Amino acid sequence: MDTIKTFNTEIARRMADVEKDVPTFASAYQLRDLQKIVVKLPTTEEMAKMRERLAKTIEDFTRDNNEFRRGHEEHIKIIARFDEVIAQKVNKHTLTEEIQKINKKYKPKLKEIDAKHEK
Repeated sequence: MDTIKTFNTEIARRMADVEKDVPTFASAYQLRDLQKIVVKLPTTEEMAKMRERLAKTIEDFTRDNNEFRRGHEEHIKIIARFDEVIAQKVNKHTLTEEIQKINKKYKPKLKEIDAKHEK
């Protein structure tokens, strides 16, 4: 009888362990779904090849982007210089216009003054 009681206790203990672990076990349905997903995943070799391609693509992009930035900075400098030249020309043009206005306004009077002094 003791043997049966020990046996029943052992079975009850094992059943409790199994019942405790059952919620963490996946069902056959979940395992099939997982297997379908795993089959679609890339292999380690495929991932290594993809990393190589991506690394090259990223390096190419980085190089092209750096070249673009250098070119952009050069264009900004060129545009700034162009603005300076235009500003200088505008100032010269404005000065020339002002001189012409002054000449137009005062030249006749200066001629009168010169004529008076020559007499």
